[in-house]
Amino acid sequence: MADSLCAAQRARWAANQKAAHSCLWPGFFVLRWLTGTWAECSVSCGEGFGSRQVTCKHTRTNGMVQALPPRVCIPRDRPLGRRPCSRHPCVQGLVEQGNQ
Repeated sequence: MADSLCAAQRARWAANQKAAHSCLWPGFFVLRWLTGTWAECSVSCGEGFGSRQVTCKHTRTNGMVQALPPRVCIPRDRPLGRRPCSRHPCVQGLVEQGNQ
């Protein structure tokens, strides 16, 4: 029963909150994946990766927030922390005039 309630809550929250995936543990606290902003691409040209912090946290009914180990939150709901990115192609082997 609790799993189906959490699934229904996650479906509602996913429609409203793209960056937070939550599940209420009855009477105790909310588990949530929180995401940071995407960092710049790891390269200035060519193919690289962008990354962001993804943290499992819980909020107690008294409002206190605490980070938890990732295994506590639902792994399949974890948002991506890394994605491919690309910049303009790298140009190699150019010789500037006057430097020959």
